Amino acid sequence: MNQWPFYRGPDSKVGDVMPCYFDGKYRIYYLRFGVYGDRAYNEWSVRETEDFVHYSEDRRVGIYGGTGEIVPLDGKYHLFKEVEPNVIGHYIGDTPYSFEDTGLRLPSDDNWYVPWAWRDPKIFWVPEEQCWWMLVATNRKTDTGVCRHGCVGLCKSKDLFHWEYAVPLYSPLAYDGTYECPDLFQIGDWWYLVYSNANVNKLTHYVKGKTRYGPWQMPEDDTLDSFLFYAGRTASDGNRRIIAAWNPERTGQDLSMKIGLRDVDKTPMTQYEDFAPLGYAGDMVIHQLGQKPNGDLTIEPVPEIRNAYQQELPFCFRKLQGADWTVSDCGAAVQSPGVYSCGLAQELPDRCLIEATIHVEGHEAGLALAADGAFYGKGVYLRLRPKEGRITVVSGLRDRPYVGYCLPFATEQEKFVDPDKTGNYHIQILRSGELFTL
Repeated sequence: MNQWPFYRGPDSKVGDVMPCYFDGKYRIYYLRFGVYGDRAYNEWSVRETEDFVHYSEDRRVGIYGGTGEIVPLDGKYHLFKEVEPNVIGHYIGDTPYSFEDTGLRLPSDDNWYVPWAWRDPKIFWVPEEQCWWMLVATNRKTDTGVCRHGCVGLCKSKDLFHWEYAVPLYSPLAYDGTYECPDLFQIGDWWYLVYSNANVNKLTHYVKGKTRYGPWQMPEDDTLDSFLFYAGRTASDGNRRIIAAWNPERTGQDLSMKIGLRDVDKTPMTQYEDFAPLGYAGDMVIHQLGQKPNGDLTIEPVPEIRNAYQQELPFCFRKLQGADWTVSDCGAAVQSPGVYSCGLAQELPDRCLIEATIHVEGHEAGLALAADGAFYGKGVYLRLRPKEGRITVVSGLRDRPYVGYCLPFATEQEKFVDPDKTGNYHIQILRSGELFTL
Protein backbone atom coordinates (compact mmCIF):
# COMPACT_ATOMS: atom_id res chain seq x y z
CA MET A 1 0.00 0.00 0.00
CA ASN A 2 1.50 3.35 -1.07
CA GLN A 3 0.01 6.19 0.93
CA TRP A 4 2.64 8.82 1.56
CA PRO A 5 3.89 11.34 2.52
CA PHE A 6 0.76 11.69 4.71
CA TYR A 7 -1.79 9.13 5.82
CA ARG A 8 -5.20 8.69 7.37
CA GLY A 9 -7.12 5.45 7.74
CA PRO A 10 -10.31 4.60 5.88
CA ASP A 11 -13.39 6.31 7.37
CA SER A 12 -11.27 7.66 10.22
CA LYS A 13 -8.56 10.08 11.29
CA VAL A 14 -5.16 9.55 12.86
CA GLY A 15 -4.82 10.37 16.55
CA ASP A 16 -1.72 9.85 18.70
CA VAL A 17 1.03 7.98 16.84
CA MET A 18 3.19 5.37 18.62
CA PRO A 19 6.06 4.32 16.34
CA CYS A 20 8.17 1.28 17.27
CA TYR A 21 11.03 -0.62 15.68
CA PHE A 22 11.44 -4.33 16.27
CA ASP A 23 11.75 -7.56 14.29
CA GLY A 24 13.42 -5.64 11.46
CA LYS A 25 10.50 -3.28 10.73
CA TYR A 26 9.14 0.06 11.72
CA ARG A 27 5.68 -0.55 13.14
CA ILE A 28 3.64 2.63 13.20
CA TYR A 29 0.90 2.10 15.76
CA TYR A 30 -1.67 4.85 16.03
CA LEU A 31 -5.09 5.65 17.46
CA ARG A 32 -7.65 5.31 14.69
CA PHE A 33 -10.23 7.97 15.56
CA GLY A 34 -13.72 7.59 14.11
CA VAL A 35 -17.27 8.65 14.77
CA TYR A 36 -20.17 6.32 14.06
CA GLY A 37 -23.58 7.69 14.88
CA ASP A 38 -23.31 9.33 18.27
CA ARG A 39 -20.29 7.27 19.36
CA ALA A 40 -16.64 8.26 18.97
CA TYR A 41 -13.82 5.78 19.46
CA ASN A 42 -10.02 5.44 19.39
CA GLU A 43 -8.87 2.01 18.23
CA TRP A 44 -5.25 0.88 18.00
CA SER A 45 -4.13 0.18 14.44
CA VAL A 46 -0.72 -0.50 12.93
CA ARG A 47 1.04 -0.04 9.60
CA GLU A 48 4.43 -1.65 8.94
CA THR A 49 7.20 -0.34 6.71
CA GLU A 50 10.89 -0.60 5.99
CA ASP A 51 11.20 2.54 3.84
CA PHE A 52 8.22 4.85 4.69
CA VAL A 53 7.00 4.62 1.11
CA HIS A 54 5.71 1.05 0.96
CA TYR A 55 3.44 0.01 3.82
CA SER A 56 1.51 -3.05 4.86
CA GLU A 57 -2.24 -2.92 4.99
CA ASP A 58 -3.66 -1.01 7.92
CA ARG A 59 -4.29 -3.61 10.62
CA ARG A 60 -6.53 -3.25 13.67
CA VAL A 61 -5.18 -4.55 16.96
CA GLY A 62 -8.41 -4.88 18.95
CA ILE A 63 -7.34 -2.46 21.69
CA TYR A 64 -9.39 0.66 22.28
CA GLY A 65 -8.30 4.03 23.63
CA GLY A 66 -5.22 5.20 25.47
CA THR A 67 -1.86 6.18 24.02
CA GLY A 68 0.94 3.81 25.02
CA GLU A 69 3.85 1.62 24.08
CA ILE A 70 4.62 -1.92 22.87
CA VAL A 71 7.74 -3.67 24.19
CA PRO A 72 9.00 -7.01 22.79
CA LEU A 73 10.62 -9.28 25.40
CA ASP A 74 11.43 -13.02 25.39
CA GLY A 75 9.09 -13.84 22.54
CA LYS A 76 6.17 -11.89 24.00
CA TYR A 77 4.84 -8.42 23.27
CA HIS A 78 3.91 -6.16 26.18
CA LEU A 79 1.47 -3.32 25.62
CA PHE A 80 1.00 -0.53 28.16
CA LYS A 81 -1.67 2.15 27.93
CA GLU A 82 -4.26 4.08 29.90
CA VAL A 83 -7.09 1.58 30.49
CA GLU A 84 -9.39 3.83 32.52
CA PRO A 85 -9.14 7.50 33.41
CA ASN A 86 -5.65 8.12 34.82
CA VAL A 87 -4.82 4.43 35.33
CA ILE A 88 -2.23 2.57 33.23
CA GLY A 89 -2.77 -1.09 32.35
CA HIS A 90 -0.67 -3.93 30.94
CA TYR A 91 -1.45 -6.41 28.13
CA ILE A 92 0.58 -9.32 26.74
CA GLY A 93 0.43 -10.96 23.32
CA ASP A 94 2.17 -13.74 21.41
CA THR A 95 2.16 -11.47 18.35
CA PRO A 96 2.26 -7.68 18.01
CA TYR A 97 -1.35 -7.77 16.77
CA SER A 98 -3.37 -9.42 19.55
CA PHE A 99 -3.21 -8.92 23.32
CA GLU A 100 -4.74 -10.13 26.57
CA ASP A 101 -5.18 -7.99 29.67
CA THR A 102 -2.89 -9.03 32.57
CA GLY A 103 -5.04 -7.19 35.08
CA LEU A 104 -2.16 -4.93 36.18
CA ARG A 105 -3.37 -1.45 37.13
CA LEU A 106 -0.96 1.38 37.88
CA PRO A 107 -2.53 4.67 39.05
CA SER A 108 -0.69 7.79 40.17
CA ASP A 109 1.03 7.55 43.54
CA ASP A 110 -0.85 10.71 44.69
CA ASN A 111 2.40 11.76 46.35
CA TRP A 112 4.75 13.22 43.78
CA TYR A 113 2.01 13.19 41.12
CA VAL A 114 -1.58 14.39 40.94
CA PRO A 115 -4.27 11.68 40.67
CA TRP A 116 -6.10 13.34 37.76
CA ALA A 117 -3.38 13.17 35.09
CA TRP A 118 -1.56 9.85 34.50
CA ARG A 119 -1.31 8.52 30.95
CA ASP A 120 0.75 8.02 27.75
CA PRO A 121 3.38 5.57 29.11
CA LYS A 122 6.68 5.19 27.29
CA ILE A 123 8.74 2.11 28.31
CA PHE A 124 12.38 1.24 27.56
CA TRP A 125 15.27 -0.72 29.07
CA VAL A 126 18.05 1.16 30.89
CA PRO A 127 21.15 -1.09 30.89
CA GLU A 128 23.11 1.02 33.40
CA GLU A 129 20.40 0.48 36.03
CA GLN A 130 19.31 -2.98 34.85
CA CYS A 131 15.66 -1.99 34.93
CA TRP A 132 12.83 -0.71 32.80
CA TRP A 133 11.83 2.93 32.83
CA MET A 134 8.30 4.15 32.28
CA LEU A 135 7.80 7.80 31.41
CA VAL A 136 4.31 9.10 32.17
CA ALA A 137 2.42 12.22 31.10
CA THR A 138 1.33 13.84 34.33
CA ASN A 139 1.38 16.88 36.62
CA ARG A 140 3.39 17.35 39.78
CA LYS A 141 1.70 17.83 43.14
CA THR A 142 2.49 21.27 44.55
CA ASP A 143 1.12 23.42 47.34
CA THR A 144 1.82 26.83 45.80
CA GLY A 145 -1.59 27.34 44.21
CA VAL A 146 0.08 28.21 40.89
CA CYS A 147 -1.36 26.21 38.00
CA ARG A 148 1.96 25.53 36.28
CA HIS A 149 3.00 22.05 37.24
CA GLY A 150 2.99 19.84 34.15
CA CYS A 151 5.83 17.30 34.27
CA VAL A 152 7.22 14.03 32.95
CA GLY A 153 6.74 11.34 35.58
CA LEU A 154 8.96 8.31 36.09
CA CYS A 155 8.44 4.73 37.31
CA LYS A 156 10.94 1.84 37.36
CA SER A 157 10.60 -1.94 37.16
CA LYS A 158 12.79 -5.04 37.01
CA ASP A 159 10.21 -7.23 35.28
CA LEU A 160 7.49 -5.03 33.68
CA PHE A 161 5.00 -6.24 36.30
CA HIS A 162 6.08 -4.55 39.54
CA TRP A 163 6.64 -0.81 39.37
CA GLU A 164 8.12 1.71 41.80
CA TYR A 165 7.44 5.44 41.63
CA ALA A 166 10.38 7.82 41.24
CA VAL A 167 10.78 11.59 41.33
CA PRO A 168 9.75 13.44 38.14
CA LEU A 169 12.29 13.23 35.36
CA TYR A 170 11.42 16.75 34.20
CA SER A 171 9.46 19.30 36.17
CA PRO A 172 10.23 22.90 35.16
CA LEU A 173 6.94 24.31 36.53
CA ALA A 174 6.54 26.13 33.22
CA TYR A 175 3.21 25.04 31.68
CA ASP A 176 -0.18 24.28 33.15
CA GLY A 177 -0.92 21.48 30.71
CA THR A 178 0.04 17.83 31.18
CA TYR A 179 3.28 16.94 29.35
CA GLU A 180 1.73 14.46 26.94
CA CYS A 181 3.39 11.63 25.00
CA PRO A 182 6.86 11.91 26.61
CA ASP A 183 9.86 10.28 24.94
CA LEU A 184 13.55 9.95 25.83
CA PHE A 185 16.45 8.99 23.57
CA GLN A 186 20.12 9.59 22.85
CA ILE A 187 21.82 10.84 19.69
CA GLY A 188 25.59 11.08 19.92
CA ASP A 189 26.63 12.82 23.14
CA TRP A 190 23.20 14.31 23.82
CA TRP A 191 20.05 13.02 25.48
CA TYR A 192 16.69 14.39 24.40
CA LEU A 193 13.41 14.52 26.27
CA VAL A 194 10.41 15.15 24.01
CA TYR A 195 6.93 16.05 25.25
CA SER A 196 3.80 17.85 24.04
CA ASN A 197 2.04 20.56 25.98
CA ALA A 198 -1.64 19.76 26.27
CA ASN A 199 -2.85 23.33 26.77
CA VAL A 200 -0.62 25.97 25.17
CA ASN A 201 -0.62 26.00 21.35
CA LYS A 202 -0.51 22.17 21.19
CA LEU A 203 3.20 22.03 20.36
CA THR A 204 5.76 19.23 20.46
CA HIS A 205 8.67 20.46 22.61
CA TYR A 206 12.06 19.06 23.57
CA VAL A 207 14.94 19.72 25.93
CA LYS A 208 18.49 18.35 25.79
CA GLY A 209 21.06 17.21 28.33
CA LYS A 210 24.29 15.27 28.73
CA THR A 211 22.74 12.44 30.79
CA ARG A 212 19.38 10.68 30.83
CA TYR A 213 18.62 12.50 34.07
CA GLY A 214 19.57 15.94 32.72
CA PRO A 215 20.18 18.65 33.80
CA TRP A 216 18.00 19.77 30.92
CA GLN A 217 18.70 22.72 28.65
CA MET A 218 16.08 24.47 26.53
CA PRO A 219 17.32 25.03 22.95
CA GLU A 220 16.90 28.37 21.23
CA ASP A 221 13.95 26.86 19.35
CA ASP A 222 12.53 24.13 21.58
CA THR A 223 9.70 23.06 19.25
CA LEU A 224 9.69 20.36 16.58
CA ASP A 225 7.75 21.38 13.46
CA SER A 226 4.75 23.59 14.39
CA PHE A 227 1.42 23.53 16.22
CA LEU A 228 0.16 21.46 13.26
CA PHE A 229 2.39 18.57 14.39
CA TYR A 230 1.21 17.31 17.76
CA ALA A 231 2.16 14.51 20.15
CA GLY A 232 5.37 13.61 18.36
CA ARG A 233 7.01 10.33 19.35
CA THR A 234 10.12 8.67 17.97
CA ALA A 235 11.53 5.29 16.98
CA SER A 236 14.98 4.21 15.82
CA ASP A 237 16.49 1.27 13.95
CA GLY A 238 19.90 2.05 15.46
CA ASN A 239 21.02 4.14 12.48
CA ARG A 240 18.48 6.93 12.36
CA ARG A 241 15.53 8.24 14.34
CA ILE A 242 12.14 9.20 12.96
CA ILE A 243 9.42 11.20 14.68
CA ALA A 244 5.73 10.74 13.93
CA ALA A 245 2.74 12.84 14.94
CA TRP A 246 -0.70 13.93 13.77
CA ASN A 247 -1.67 17.00 11.82
CA PRO A 248 -4.97 18.32 13.22
CA GLU A 249 -7.90 18.64 10.87
CA ARG A 250 -9.97 21.78 10.75
CA THR A 251 -13.18 22.11 8.77
CA GLY A 252 -15.86 24.66 8.12
CA GLN A 253 -18.10 22.69 10.47
CA ASP A 254 -15.66 23.44 13.28
CA LEU A 255 -15.90 27.17 12.62
CA SER A 256 -18.82 27.90 14.91
CA MET A 257 -18.72 31.69 14.67
CA LYS A 258 -19.08 33.74 11.53
CA ILE A 259 -15.93 35.68 10.82
CA GLY A 260 -17.20 39.01 9.55
CA LEU A 261 -19.13 37.66 6.59
CA ARG A 262 -21.26 40.29 4.95
CA ASP A 263 -24.88 39.43 4.25
CA VAL A 264 -24.29 39.61 0.51
CA ASP A 265 -21.69 36.86 0.74
CA LYS A 266 -23.23 33.41 0.44
CA THR A 267 -20.04 31.42 0.12
CA PRO A 268 -20.02 28.17 2.10
CA MET A 269 -18.18 28.05 5.40
CA THR A 270 -15.62 25.70 3.83
CA GLN A 271 -14.12 28.81 2.24
CA TYR A 272 -12.77 29.73 5.68
CA GLU A 273 -11.38 26.43 6.93
CA ASP A 274 -7.89 27.95 7.34
CA PHE A 275 -9.32 29.94 10.26
CA ALA A 276 -11.26 27.12 11.88
CA PRO A 277 -10.20 25.80 15.31
CA LEU A 278 -7.81 22.87 15.34
CA GLY A 279 -9.63 19.65 16.20
CA TYR A 280 -8.36 16.33 17.53
CA ALA A 281 -6.87 13.91 14.99
CA GLY A 282 -6.18 14.30 11.29
CA ASP A 283 -3.35 12.97 9.13
CA MET A 284 -0.15 11.15 10.08
CA VAL A 285 3.09 13.03 9.42
CA ILE A 286 6.56 11.47 9.69
CA HIS A 287 9.91 13.28 9.72
CA GLN A 288 13.50 12.22 10.27
CA LEU A 289 15.47 13.89 13.06
CA GLY A 290 18.79 15.58 12.42
CA GLN A 291 21.29 17.17 14.78
CA LYS A 292 23.20 20.46 14.67
CA PRO A 293 26.80 20.72 15.94
CA ASN A 294 25.54 22.33 19.17
CA GLY A 295 23.19 19.41 19.82
CA ASP A 296 19.95 21.11 18.79
CA LEU A 297 17.56 18.92 16.79
CA THR A 298 16.38 19.54 13.24
CA ILE A 299 13.42 18.23 11.28
CA GLU A 300 14.34 16.68 7.93
CA PRO A 301 12.50 14.77 5.21
CA VAL A 302 12.79 11.00 5.30
CA PRO A 303 15.32 10.25 2.50
CA GLU A 304 13.26 7.43 0.99
CA ILE A 305 10.27 9.75 0.65
CA ARG A 306 12.44 12.45 -0.92
CA ASN A 307 13.92 9.94 -3.37
CA ALA A 308 10.52 8.55 -4.33
CA TYR A 309 9.89 11.60 -6.51
CA GLN A 310 11.45 10.52 -9.80
CA GLN A 311 9.95 12.70 -12.54
CA GLU A 312 11.39 16.20 -12.75
CA LEU A 313 9.18 18.87 -14.30
CA PRO A 314 10.56 21.77 -16.35
CA PHE A 315 10.45 25.18 -14.69
CA CYS A 316 7.94 27.59 -16.23
CA PHE A 317 7.39 31.14 -15.01
CA ARG A 318 5.64 34.32 -16.09
CA LYS A 319 5.69 37.78 -14.62
CA LEU A 320 2.47 39.15 -13.12
CA GLN A 321 3.50 42.58 -11.86
CA GLY A 322 6.34 44.75 -10.62
CA ALA A 323 9.92 44.84 -11.83
CA ASP A 324 11.19 42.73 -14.70
CA TRP A 325 12.26 39.20 -13.89
CA THR A 326 15.25 37.34 -15.28
CA VAL A 327 14.01 33.85 -16.05
CA SER A 328 16.04 30.75 -16.93
CA ASP A 329 15.35 27.02 -17.14
CA CYS A 330 16.17 26.61 -13.45
CA GLY A 331 14.88 29.75 -11.75
CA ALA A 332 13.88 33.40 -11.72
CA ALA A 333 15.38 36.53 -10.18
CA VAL A 334 14.24 40.09 -9.68
CA GLN A 335 15.50 43.34 -8.20
CA SER A 336 12.46 45.05 -6.81
CA PRO A 337 13.16 48.22 -4.81
CA GLY A 338 9.99 49.93 -3.67
CA VAL A 339 7.51 47.69 -5.51
CA TYR A 340 5.85 44.32 -4.92
CA SER A 341 6.95 41.99 -7.69
CA CYS A 342 5.40 38.58 -8.24
CA GLY A 343 5.08 35.90 -10.85
CA LEU A 344 3.32 32.60 -11.39
CA ALA A 345 4.79 29.19 -12.12
CA GLN A 346 2.95 26.34 -13.77
CA GLU A 347 0.26 24.25 -12.07
CA LEU A 348 1.80 21.33 -10.20
CA PRO A 349 0.53 17.80 -9.56
CA ASP A 350 -1.57 17.08 -6.50
CA ARG A 351 1.33 15.15 -4.96
CA CYS A 352 4.73 16.68 -5.56
CA LEU A 353 8.06 17.77 -4.12
CA ILE A 354 9.06 21.41 -4.52
CA GLU A 355 12.72 22.31 -4.04
CA ALA A 356 13.93 25.89 -4.15
CA THR A 357 16.96 27.97 -3.27
CA ILE A 358 16.02 31.53 -2.38
CA HIS A 359 18.44 34.42 -1.96
CA VAL A 360 16.97 37.49 -0.28
CA GLU A 361 18.59 40.92 -0.19
CA GLY A 362 15.88 43.03 1.32
CA HIS A 363 12.88 42.95 3.60
CA GLU A 364 10.93 39.92 2.40
CA ALA A 365 10.63 37.26 -0.29
CA GLY A 366 8.99 33.88 -0.55
CA LEU A 367 6.72 31.39 -2.25
CA ALA A 368 2.96 31.14 -2.60
CA LEU A 369 1.32 27.71 -2.87
CA ALA A 370 -2.03 27.18 -4.61
CA ALA A 371 -2.24 30.87 -5.46
CA ASP A 372 -3.83 32.27 -8.60
CA GLY A 373 -3.04 35.15 -10.90
CA ALA A 374 -4.78 37.66 -8.65
CA PHE A 375 -2.55 36.91 -5.63
CA TYR A 376 -5.60 37.61 -3.50
CA GLY A 377 -7.67 35.50 -1.13
CA LYS A 378 -6.31 32.09 -2.16
CA GLY A 379 -3.32 29.96 -1.37
CA VAL A 380 -0.75 29.89 1.39
CA TYR A 381 2.14 32.35 1.55
CA LEU A 382 5.58 31.36 2.84
CA ARG A 383 7.41 34.57 3.68
CA LEU A 384 11.13 34.70 4.43
CA ARG A 385 11.97 37.67 6.63
CA PRO A 386 15.77 37.79 7.04
CA LYS A 387 15.88 40.75 9.43
CA GLU A 388 13.64 38.82 11.83
CA GLY A 389 15.38 35.47 11.27
CA ARG A 390 12.16 33.62 10.57
CA ILE A 391 9.82 32.20 7.98
CA THR A 392 6.08 32.76 8.38
CA VAL A 393 3.17 30.81 6.94
CA VAL A 394 0.05 32.89 6.28
CA SER A 395 -3.24 32.01 4.59
CA GLY A 396 -4.30 34.03 1.58
CA LEU A 397 -7.68 34.49 3.24
CA ARG A 398 -6.09 37.19 5.39
CA ASP A 399 -6.06 39.48 2.35
CA ARG A 400 -9.86 39.60 2.33
CA PRO A 401 -10.67 42.74 4.33
CA TYR A 402 -13.86 41.44 5.91
CA VAL A 403 -11.88 38.50 7.23
CA GLY A 404 -8.59 40.19 8.11
CA TYR A 405 -10.09 42.70 10.50
CA CYS A 406 -11.33 39.84 12.69
CA LEU A 407 -7.92 38.28 13.31
CA PRO A 408 -5.98 39.81 16.22
CA PHE A 409 -2.64 38.28 15.24
CA ALA A 410 -0.15 38.88 12.46
CA THR A 411 1.31 35.41 11.99
CA GLU A 412 -0.38 32.02 11.86
CA GLN A 413 2.77 29.90 11.93
CA GLU A 414 6.44 30.75 12.12
CA LYS A 415 9.84 29.14 12.61
CA PHE A 416 13.32 30.48 13.17
CA VAL A 417 15.46 30.05 10.05
CA ASP A 418 18.95 31.13 9.06
CA PRO A 419 20.50 31.20 5.59
CA ASP A 420 23.63 29.29 4.71
CA LYS A 421 27.05 30.99 4.56
CA THR A 422 26.26 32.40 1.10
CA GLY A 423 22.97 33.92 2.22
CA ASN A 424 20.79 31.29 0.53
CA TYR A 425 17.73 29.56 1.98
CA HIS A 426 17.20 25.97 0.84
CA ILE A 427 13.56 24.90 0.93
CA GLN A 428 11.86 21.54 0.42
CA ILE A 429 8.08 21.27 0.35
CA LEU A 430 6.25 17.96 0.31
CA ARG A 431 2.69 18.45 -0.88
CA SER A 432 -0.25 16.07 -1.10
CA GLY A 433 -3.61 17.68 -1.78
CA GLU A 434 -4.31 20.34 0.82
CA LEU A 435 -1.46 19.24 3.09
CA PHE A 436 2.18 20.19 2.89
CA THR A 437 5.29 20.10 5.05
CA LEU A 438 8.06 22.65 4.80
